[in-house]
Amino acid sequence: MTVVVGPTTTVERIRRPFRADVHNVRSTPTAKALLAGSVVMAVASCVANLSTVADSELSSVATIELAMHSSTVTTLIFSLIAGVVSSTADFRFGRIDQLLLSEPNRAVLLAAKVMVGAVVGVVYGVIGSMVAVATTASYFVANGASLDVGSNAVIHPLIGLLLGTAMFGAVGVSVGTVVQSQPAAIAGSLAWLFIVEPTALLGLPDVGRWLPGVSGLALTASPNPDLLDQIPGGILLVCWFVFSLAVALMRFRRSDF
Repeated sequence: MTVVVGPTTTVERIRRPFRADVHNVRSTPTAKALLAGSVVMAVASCVANLSTVADSELSSVATIELAMHSSTVTTLIFSLIAGVVSSTADFRFGRIDQLLLSEPNRAVLLAAKVMVGAVVGVVYGVIGSMVAVATTASYFVANGASLDVGSNAVIHPLIGLLLGTAMFGAVGVSVGTVVQSQPAAIAGSLAWLFIVEPTALLGLPDVGRWLPGVSGLALTASPNPDLLDQIPGGILLVCWFVFSLAVALMRFRRSDF
């Protein structure tokens, strides 16, 4: 007689909705458009910021940090929106009922969706890292300078980007599960990242540095002196993820469908 233990059963139950969600993401044109948009915006942001720096200062650590930050922050934002779109699509197109029929345990279903969000975020992080390095290096060469790819100014932001996009993708799924309306979730997320947090960081830096988006900037080694260091920023972002997941699970369990 074969005895199936609880953890094995849980893993199998998560695997089914995980695969279904991966298929939905891969087959959705919006997901591909967001990824392409993240690449275009990362390149544009990096070049725009480097164009303000004199050629004689290109090889400085400050310039490299500026280039890495300007390209990586764009990737973070797109990974969050990708997570939001992934989770809200189920509510928008009525797939949530079918998913709950195949897996009635909402905690298991949410866990699978959050894992997909994190995986999508890692994909954004990998591609964003390559884009950041390639764009910066190409700009440096075109202007008579060279980029030391192995320097801490390059490596540390890229490591932070991989971790940050995974967390942002997962947080995006949680936000989408809480709000459930795709337009409202996207608009709210962008307003929070572009209006609320910058205003808080500018007016009350001692408070603003503890907000989730700003903690992501700290994780990617932003040169802003008002932010936390990279490791504390990463720990803070994990705490925000846990909080968002708890709120999402509470909301999901109380939803009437």
